[in-house]
Amino acid sequence: MRLIMRIIVSHSEAPWSLGEYCMRALAKLGHDVIPHDYLATAHRYGMPGHAVSKLLADALPNRRLLSLAKNEKPDIVLVLKGEVLEPSTIGSLKKRGIRTANWCMDSPFHPLYSSSKVVKSIKLYDSFFTPVRDMEKRLRSLGFPNARFLPFGCDPEIHRPVELSQAEREVFGSNVCFIGTYYPERESLLSGMEKFGMKIWGNEWQNCETEALKKCAMMRPANGLDMARVFSASKIAIGTHQEQSMGSLTMRAFEAPACGAFMIVDDKPDLRLFYAKNEMASYSTKNELLKLVDYYLHNEKERKIMAQRARKKAVQKHTYIHRMKQMLKELE
Repeated sequence: MRLIMRIIVSHSEAPWSLGEYCMRALAKLGHDVIPHDYLATAHRYGMPGHAVSKLLADALPNRRLLSLAKNEKPDIVLVLKGEVLEPSTIGSLKKRGIRTANWCMDSPFHPLYSSSKVVKSIKLYDSFFTPVRDMEKRLRSLGFPNARFLPFGCDPEIHRPVELSQAEREVFGSNVCFIGTYYPERESLLSGMEKFGMKIWGNEWQNCETEALKKCAMMRPANGLDMARVFSASKIAIGTHQEQSMGSLTMRAFEAPACGAFMIVDDKPDLRLFYAKNEMASYSTKNELLKLVDYYLHNEKERKIMAQRARKKAVQKHTYIHRMKQMLKELE
């Protein structure tokens, strides 16, 4: 494989997305990166009432990717999930001698976050990466030897400590913060945390039924630099994992430490593969979480030392440059 490669990254284009982090990392490694937004055409022409049919709307991003590959002659096509990409499209790329990889950030079997096209394409990729170790095992047991575990990471260009003015600290700062979309199980976990002085950032928290906790919700997300501001201005960041994470770490477990935040996360099997106990605290029950929050709010020195260790670990071993190097090595 050439030292400098041409790589198409096919993803759902959005600010501060996994695709953006991968493209920036690949460019920093010296590769030529060509973006392909596989949902742009589908969204534009797939709207209700539009003259173009849904069938054609789905076909357009596939045609565009094949046309882009024909013109750009890439060495690799990296797909980030690819809900609308047909198995025949991946097959056509391989017939042209192009190496193909998919990094599927959600479960490929999830009824809402994936599609049957993703599942049908798994066997066609040279490597199918998942950030969930148990999903790698499941895929291999189902007859997909090309399944590979590739955890999330951080982008130090975005995920970094931020100097804040006093006015910004009043907006973004708190004793305890949580960044994430509302789910009933998160409401159950976080209720009672309001007594510590908490701020919640994320969508759909208007659905929270616990009034005291609802008052902690900022009713807007914190992405990109705002995320870095929140983590930089908060004493403690709470982390929790959704069911589909299956014991592996989410993006927040790398992003928050990279911003210099002290983090308490739920104790998942993969946690100690990445962070030692003196780098990141963990809880198994809600009561344990409440006790840990109270303890670390009153032990600032210990909290800051652990946060410094976790940040050092994140930026030295768990950036997207590290992840892209690992991915490219698998594709050799």
